[in-house]
Amino acid sequence: MICFAGILESHLVIDGHDVSIAPGGFLYETARAVRSSIDPRVGVLARLGNDGPGRITLEALVHDRLLFDPFLVSTDLPSYLVVEDRQGRTSCYSSFTGAVSASSQELLRSLDENSDVDIIVMCAGGLYHQPLFGSLLDAATFHSPRAQLVLDVASSSYEHPENARLVRQIRQALESADTIVLEESDLDLFEGEDIASLASEVFLLKGGTVTRWYNGDLVSTAEGDRLDIYRQLCSRMS
Repeated sequence: MICFAGILESHLVIDGHDVSIAPGGFLYETARAVRSSIDPRVGVLARLGNDGPGRITLEALVHDRLLFDPFLVSTDLPSYLVVEDRQGRTSCYSSFTGAVSASSQELLRSLDENSDVDIIVMCAGGLYHQPLFGSLLDAATFHSPRAQLVLDVASSSYEHPENARLVRQIRQALESADTIVLEESDLDLFEGEDIASLASEVFLLKGGTVTRWYNGDLVSTAEGDRLDIYRQLCSRMS
């Protein structure tokens, strides 16, 4: 199984007089795409609130057949809510949310319920938010049997802290990670560095191509997108 770890977003969309709530964001959209077009064995490691947006998102996870641990539903903190005005007037994130408060013990217990977790992907928001970042990293590190740890940076898809702090957190995660996935927009985080040496395996999405390095050596460059990377990753699952 491949497990996407980070933040589940509920999106409140305002379009004139119409208002709707639906799940969205990098983690949900990527997990759903992998589940629908690559491999059915997809889970989500994230917290939801027991509120209206959280229940809508939970229903969507069930509908999309994405494995989710109901014990990670917070009883006292709200879901992570993104407000989108289609006319461009507002866009904001809820800061007081259960999504970023999961403990390493909670996440590790959830992972340990599934002995068939082959790959853990720390994606987008999971890399940028403390203390969630530390909790996810601890859980991924101590889960047994050890899963392949993938960092999908996707910095353009998420509001994040200043680059210096973000790079420090990514470097901390890279001490345990096997693979990092980068877009061209992520390269500013590693200006002047040889990105091929950041991890044992590095994927770079740039201009409609996917380049892969392994142990610092160039392996391939071919047309592709993020899902082509996940096809390669999922092909290794037992």
